Amino acid sequence: MFDSSTIAAVLRTLLLFAAFAVLFAIVAQRTARRYGRAGVLGAWVTAAVLLALASALRLQTRQASLGFAPNEVPDARTIAGLTLWGFAGFGAAALVVWRRHQRGDKLTGRTVLSGVAAFFGGVVAFFVVFLLADLFTGLRR
Repeated sequence: MFDSSTIAAVLRTLLLFAAFAVLFAIVAQRTARRYGRAGVLGAWVTAAVLLALASALRLQTRQASLGFAPNEVPDARTIAGLTLWGFAGFGAAALVVWRRHQRGDKLTGRTVLSGVAAFFGGVVAFFVVFLLADLFTGLRR
């Protein structure tokens, strides 16, 4: 059903997103200590937008290698979906980091791991909501 290159590509992508989540947890913890709530909110918005733009750029690069022109696909809808996906994942991680900051926890491996787990939990929650919305839209037709 899936060849080994597809599985390897999925694993590489998951590792890349985990690396983004680790970097975000570290940056959000440091900005929380220095700037408080505004720092965490700024890190959240910046990370979500950067992830969406990087994902959209990667998608356009792959589409161009397949021969599609950039205007042949609904780019605005894709970028909006990727942005919402980033907001959900990084928002969950930001909440975890903020709670740990409020308790006075320092930056530890446990804080970073909690941020990564929350990131993937937020992404899964986004996809579940997206799937249910798509399902109910299809049933209404």
